[in-house]
Amino acid sequence: MFRFLILFILFTVLGCADLQEQTAFRGAATTGACTDALGSHAHGAVWECPDGCNTCTCVNGQIRSTQEYCE
Repeated sequence: MFRFLILFILFTVLGCADLQEQTAFRGAATTGACTDALGSHAHGAVWECPDGCNTCTCVNGQIRSTQEYCE
């Protein structure tokens, strides 16, 4: 019984943290556009990065990108 309770608490806490992160990305605090060599991008926009092989995303005025090796 005690193990079940511990697992339940862990899954609940971890699940809530993931949900909060997803909510923040979807627009709970949507401020700022992102600018790179290709121009300006609104919060939540997804585009091909200037390197031509990674995917960029604008999140609250900051650019996040995949880290794939480019040839």
